[in-house]
Amino acid sequence: IRKPQVGLLPMLDEECATVGGSSEQWCSKLQKAHARSQHFDIVKYRPGHFLINHFAGQVEYESFAFLEKNRDLLGADVVTCLKGSSSTFIQQRFQEHDRVFGTQESVNAQTRARRMSRATKYTVASEFRGQLHSLMERIRSTEPHFIRCLKPNQGNEAGLFDRRSVTEQLRYQGVLQAVEVSRAGFPMRLRHRQGILQFWCLAPADLRLPLEAMFARSNYLEAARTLFIELGRDACLRLPPGTWAVGSTLVFFKREAVEVLSTALASCRKAAAIRIQAFWKQVLQRRYWLQLRRIVPKLQAHARSLIARRLVHQLRRRRAAVRLQSCVRSLAARRLRGRRMHGIRKLQSKLQAWSRRRRLAK
Repeated sequence: IRKPQVGLLPMLDEECATVGGSSEQWCSKLQKAHARSQHFDIVKYRPGHFLINHFAGQVEYESFAFLEKNRDLLGADVVTCLKGSSSTFIQQRFQEHDRVFGTQESVNAQTRARRMSRATKYTVASEFRGQLHSLMERIRSTEPHFIRCLKPNQGNEAGLFDRRSVTEQLRYQGVLQAVEVSRAGFPMRLRHRQGILQFWCLAPADLRLPLEAMFARSNYLEAARTLFIELGRDACLRLPPGTWAVGSTLVFFKREAVEVLSTALASCRKAAAIRIQAFWKQVLQRRYWLQLRRIVPKLQAHARSLIARRLVHQLRRRRAAVRLQSCVRSLAARRLRGRRMHGIRKLQSKLQAWSRRRRLAK
């Protein structure tokens, strides 16, 4: 597309610079130049149309008005005027880098010869190629991370998932091919330190002390090699040979090794979680037992105190009842004695009166 002289964009700039150039002539030149290319096809029944086989798929283009759209019709004076606007927003919109308008004079430092260079014509294609070159240079100098955005459906409706559309997007963006390539090679890659920390728990007990010594000396490469060689020899783990490799900076795993290590790691974590739960339950039960041990004597003392108080209260009530009964019986006995003494006195007085009357009668 941007190859010098025969690329689509350079040929478009050349056609724009040609007197009397048109979109039809540009399209015919493309057909002659790229007739045998596997990335370029001709649309037979639609003149002025051509096909480009991109990585994502085949795309059809129409050459009509390509030249008009490619020409940068905004003059240099207008651009300079707008760049000097008092509005910061307008200045930023018209801030164009690496553009030089008009003829330029250059002087050779050795021969002191003067040379005049002709004015450069800027087009949309040349601007695009410059921006693309700048972007590629920036990408090569950094470590980019891409986020793939997928549309669940063409209507942008909520709760609707179009499987065919999503599959096409994954295929066009190269995600499926990247997954296939990753599966064919080593899809999982970890730094030495990260791999040691992640699979440390799978190491045998007698190997952990040497690993700790290597880890303390920051000898991550030797520690990773020792760890995974031992894991490969472990008969219980059954790590397939050739599914892992320790490089100079990374540890590589194939899908089979990832599955085996993930299963073993899950089992180890499950057993550790069970032990932690058992220990924590033991701690909770011991705390509960100690609490009961402190509380039960107090409860027993309170219960015994309550029982003793109830017994004392019953004894006091019984003693009071006995005293009350004795008082009542004493009163009843005194009343009975008083009645009897009164009756005896009456009887004595009557007998004495009868005796006197009898003696007087004689």
